[in-house]
Amino acid sequence: ARSWLLADRRATFLTALDEQSAIHAVLRLVGRSEALGSQPRSGAVRYPFDEPAASNLDLRLQTFTGRESDLLAVRRRLQAGGAGQPAMVALQGMGGVGKSQIALEYAHRFRNAYDVVWSVKADPVTFIDTQLSELGHQLGLPLSETRATVENTRTVLEALSRNPLYRRWLLIFDNAEDPERVLPFMPKGSGHIVVTSRKPAWRVTAGPEAYLEVDVFPRVESIQHLRARAPKVSATEANEVASLVGDLPLAVNAAGAFLSETSYSVERFLDAVRTGGPNALPLPSDESVSEELRERPVQAVWEVSLNELEQRSAAAYRLLQFCSVMDPSVALDLVYSDELNEDLVAIDPKLSESMVRGRLIRELSRLALARTDGQAGARTGGRLTVHRLIQDMVRYRMTDTEREEIRHQVHLALARFRPGGDVDNPQNWPVFRMIWPHLQASGAVGCPDDRVRSLLIDRVRYLWLVGDFRRGLRQAEETERVWRDRLAEIPAESEERHALRRQLLHLQFNKANLIRSVGDFATSRQVDEEVLSDQRELLGEDHPHTLSTAGGLGGDLRGLGLYSAALELDQQTYELWREAFGEGHPRTLTSLGNLATCWRLMGDYKQAQVLDEQVVRGRQEILGDRHPSTLQSMASVGRDLREAGEYQRSVYQLRIVAQALADEFGPESWETLNANVNLAISMRSAGRVEEARRLLDTAYGHMSESFRTAPNTLACRLSRAVTLLGASDEQAHAELRLVREDYRKRLGDEHPHTLVCVNDLAMAALTTGTPEAAEAALELAGDAAGKFAVILGADHPYVLAAETNLAVCLAATGKDTEALAMLRSTVQRALTRLGETHPDTLSCQANIAILAERSGEPRLEHEADPGTIGRRFSDRFGSDHPTVQEIERKRLIRRVIDPIPF
Repeated sequence: ARSWLLADRRATFLTALDEQSAIHAVLRLVGRSEALGSQPRSGAVRYPFDEPAASNLDLRLQTFTGRESDLLAVRRRLQAGGAGQPAMVALQGMGGVGKSQIALEYAHRFRNAYDVVWSVKADPVTFIDTQLSELGHQLGLPLSETRATVENTRTVLEALSRNPLYRRWLLIFDNAEDPERVLPFMPKGSGHIVVTSRKPAWRVTAGPEAYLEVDVFPRVESIQHLRARAPKVSATEANEVASLVGDLPLAVNAAGAFLSETSYSVERFLDAVRTGGPNALPLPSDESVSEELRERPVQAVWEVSLNELEQRSAAAYRLLQFCSVMDPSVALDLVYSDELNEDLVAIDPKLSESMVRGRLIRELSRLALARTDGQAGARTGGRLTVHRLIQDMVRYRMTDTEREEIRHQVHLALARFRPGGDVDNPQNWPVFRMIWPHLQASGAVGCPDDRVRSLLIDRVRYLWLVGDFRRGLRQAEETERVWRDRLAEIPAESEERHALRRQLLHLQFNKANLIRSVGDFATSRQVDEEVLSDQRELLGEDHPHTLSTAGGLGGDLRGLGLYSAALELDQQTYELWREAFGEGHPRTLTSLGNLATCWRLMGDYKQAQVLDEQVVRGRQEILGDRHPSTLQSMASVGRDLREAGEYQRSVYQLRIVAQALADEFGPESWETLNANVNLAISMRSAGRVEEARRLLDTAYGHMSESFRTAPNTLACRLSRAVTLLGASDEQAHAELRLVREDYRKRLGDEHPHTLVCVNDLAMAALTTGTPEAAEAALELAGDAAGKFAVILGADHPYVLAAETNLAVCLAATGKDTEALAMLRSTVQRALTRLGETHPDTLSCQANIAILAERSGEPRLEHEADPGTIGRRFSDRFGSDHPTVQEIERKRLIRRVIDPIPF
């Protein structure tokens, strides 16, 4: 009704304006300037000018034709999805039918409707996390620069699920053949998911309403596509070609490319296809041959194209043979590399010049045998992609001998492409990630070359380093089975047997690392002991593999609570490293760090600090200040400072470490989470209980989700429960009981960490204040103190802490005289072992002063009154420290213990 009023007003132009500017322009035009502060309503259509915040789509296919009904069906089904839940469409059909092309065209056509558009190659599933991490980097999320595992994936999925900046997202899971393994990588929220798969199982997973079966081209679309690619082809000829190849889009596209790029007439091409190509293929009769390739005309189209490629460029054909035994998607950095082209130069010497190598890719693209996206050297990494059906076709053209030779050449090229240096160096990981997908695809596990087998060991170690323990263990066990079978076939005393045995033992050492990391110390010990015995016999005492395994066995012993045995072994191992490789070698420093851990567990915190500081200096000089190993050593120094009673210095040190690790690896990386737990314990020790509680809550939430069985996750849970106790949380007692049961199941009743739980549970029982609880606490405290003394020795700080608590429990049950006698015995050992200014010594002295005053017993000559002890504590830790306040209230000081990592 008011439209006539607008006719006299000035027009406004929205071209090239962003969303907010366009909104403001329209509001001013209609006289509603007062609404300038309003925001678009949630779920509104995006402004067309805005590009997605992140996208990794391959280039749009210029030859895409037809499929309008399928594209419309995808759009309608996605838009019909439920509010607040992701809408899904599963495109299912046989290989070569064009599922991926439909998904790509949909993404390009509607990309401006989304904040994020991201395509994930879902086969193999093992590399989905890497691709999601790359999305996180494009979005600027706080991720690890060197990790691409569960913590990064979770960060990305949470951002898509909850962050309003990315509420409209589109994820494509291409070639998702295993629904159960792909579903965990799908975010919640209000985005859209497109799945492409050959598996009908998605009908059940996605639901019938989200399931779209993709068929071959309708004949009219086949003709349209052929004539678009090869305009010289008439409609009648195109109809004949389409009929012959059964309208399979991949074959139609290949035929169009061939007719466009060659001088073949349609009649000659049809004759070649009808006769099965110049060389009809004897395809195997087993299930390894896809259904699509059993259609002889379809097979023959590629047969003709491949013969044409072989005549044009023998080197390009050899490159395609290489790609046929690799993962379908190959990094262009690898394709262009000297390492992969070394074998091609023998065919075409001009390929020694890297710029010429682009001609090979051009030949593949012209005949629609491969496609490229991106560029070599880019962060996202350009890639060369060969369809799986074409890979199958190329492999079937080779004899068994030829196929094995091509695989072997690829294996050697991958080994040559390996970056120099150690897989432990995160700077090498981007190159390693280009290699990993091709190890399984090319069957590298069966390669007899030492360098290729080293790559497989690198892969297992890499998975351990990035915290992907379960996948690493599967990889190690699969490789071990194959190598054991091969070892049984090799004659004794041969060089190959010696080399394979050496590498098998080193693989098993890395497997033991993974087993230890999930908390199965008994099994990792058994593996390490067997490996170490064999390595000493095969390689000698001072071989680096032998010494590495000895270091792993020391970790097993520490995990089992056998600290004295670990100390003896780690001391010997460190001396051998130092004698053979020098004090400054990275592995020597690692061994010295293990030795420092032993001293820390044995309760000699000052000796541990001396060694840890030596490791820090060495690593700073060799690796730099920000290397993860350097930062981990700095974290150890922070732990030493705390255990020695230097709470403020510990907090300062650990805050620096935690921030550096967050910057390097992301706030949810395994390293950062452990550093935050360490920092939180020091904060609580310094009296900052609420800060510690928040930090532990966050850390435990992430650790329990991604690293559920890791020993440090259980230790974090215990520290969190103890912190709840300090914050007077009612859940603390129940949580401590659960943690103790978990420790008992994992480590046994008499493991030091189980006894730490018993000690802390005694203090939790006292908080209830009932006589029955006090008696229960007394029993628990007595059990902890007695067993600690037997296992660790009477002067260990844990024994001193447990005896202090036992005295508190005695006093709570009315036995003040016994309590005072125990404290006077304990304090003498505390003065000798910890020193007069250590907080445990001061706490013990405070309890003596309070009990003596309460019971009316005279103080001994050297004993101070509560006020004096309170001032000493206040001078060291501040007047607002909770312990100072407890002393002022004449309350006995209790000592909770946090487990020290192994």
